Amino acid sequence: MADPEARARLTDHLVQGLYAVGREDAAAVLVEQIVELANAVTDPEQRNWAMVDLASRLATLGRRAPDARLSQRARAVAESPTDPLHRARALAYVATQLAPAGQHDEATRLLERAVHIHPHHTSWRHDGTVVIAVVRVMAAVGRYEDAVATADAAADEDLRPLAHRLIARSLAHAGRHGAALRLAHSITDPWWCATALADVAHGHATAGDRQGATATAQQALDIGRVRYDTHEHVSVLAALAQHLVSTGRHSRAEPLARQASEITLAQQRVDALTAAATAWLAVGQREPAADLIRRATERIHTTAAQHERETALASVVEALVAAEQYEKAATTAHTITDPRTQVDALENVAEGLTAAGRLEEAGPLLRRAVELSEDDGQSADGLLRAYLAGARFEEAVDLVGSLAFPEEVALGLAEVARSIALHGHRAEATQLVAQALDAVRDVGNLSYEARAQTAVVAALVANAQPEDALRLARSLTAHPGQQARALASVAAGYGPTPQGRSLLAEALAIGKPLAVVAEIAKVEPAALESLADYLQADVAADLAQPGHPTQPPSTPPLPQAE
Repeated sequence: MADPEARARLTDHLVQGLYAVGREDAAAVLVEQIVELANAVTDPEQRNWAMVDLASRLATLGRRAPDARLSQRARAVAESPTDPLHRARALAYVATQLAPAGQHDEATRLLERAVHIHPHHTSWRHDGTVVIAVVRVMAAVGRYEDAVATADAAADEDLRPLAHRLIARSLAHAGRHGAALRLAHSITDPWWCATALADVAHGHATAGDRQGATATAQQALDIGRVRYDTHEHVSVLAALAQHLVSTGRHSRAEPLARQASEITLAQQRVDALTAAATAWLAVGQREPAADLIRRATERIHTTAAQHERETALASVVEALVAAEQYEKAATTAHTITDPRTQVDALENVAEGLTAAGRLEEAGPLLRRAVELSEDDGQSADGLLRAYLAGARFEEAVDLVGSLAFPEEVALGLAEVARSIALHGHRAEATQLVAQALDAVRDVGNLSYEARAQTAVVAALVANAQPEDALRLARSLTAHPGQQARALASVAAGYGPTPQGRSLLAEALAIGKPLAVVAEIAKVEPAALESLADYLQADVAADLAQPGHPTQPPSTPPLPQAE
């Protein structure tokens, strides 16, 4: 293996494996080899990035092992990039790992180095990585007022709501719920305000205060459910309409389809038009759906930007598949020139044909999707989806094994395991789940790690391992959004049982119901009617003042755990 970066990543995996079996001394030798390999990268820019990545990985492993030698080596590596910006970021990454491990003084010292190492004294405030690191460490050591002042002084105004949310989460974890709640309410961005309130709700739940958790989560829902993106809003209406129909609530679904149509006709966006069309199709109204698809097709011809036109064509393909117009959908998919977008469109048509029992027609489309993915060479995502859609599991596993980054491997293995489990191959799925969990341990980024673990939960549920899935879901305490999705997935596995309802209520206390509509339909279908009520309230607000939704009335109470 000639590439130093690839060799470094492979050696890094060996180090983590040695630590896992208690071979720290042998691992220490390999650590030095990793540093040498990173130093051997000839391109200066790539070498700097390799050092930043290595410092972050060593610091993460040093915190988890735990091993002070690794943390010390991470600090030394962080000082090695020749470019000041890279060096500052590496020091910031290491500091964010030291603070949770209780090494507050050293974390603070490294942040001071990161701040002052910049070419100009105040330029660090323009570096989002360093600003967020400073905020996180200050909050971790209890310097909340300093953390807020740092967030307020960030040069990027868009960064401030995220920083305030992180401080609110730290306050909530420390049990200072009142202060966390006040800070959350001070965030002007609705999304980050709602997210911060969800963190506070999670803090209440962790402390055993179910009433406080539910009340605060209710506030988060009241703010977070005001939707600013037309396509997202209409898509949610369409999805909810489909689930209402599937659970025998047709009369409640039709008003949602009508409201979705009214919203999208006012703005004439292609993606929203096609989403509204699927809502009409869900309630069996093919004529208004056809009219919206026609309008969407006409809008494509007036779209100047190539990327927007390609995305619009993919939206039309999706609507045509929903309308069971497979030949027209395939023809439209073939007109897309961007390989990735065409792969998604072809897979969409193939899946529709497969569901309709027309496997012979689906085969050529899947083969073409695989060819495009292989030729594109830019991303393995499309190729993996094509392999799974065609039940080509051996090739899917081989593809995942060739991926470079642990988070990609973990997510890929989880997706393959879930697909194999749904095809009834439980033994093979169990092996892949175990491999996915091993890959998760190698992920250095905590957000990616939580996302991968959530995917593993879904695979365990598909493989009829709900107890294992629940244990993993409960471990995601630092990531409320991912934990909510994971708990909802487990709840769906249990179905309409006391256990399923209890887990669903727990998920809704820390997450957004619109993200788990499918799971709600499986566990508590009657709750879909409450969702329909407040979504229609949002619609009325959107129509009253286009582009600036008014604050809707309070949402219906969340279901309580049994």
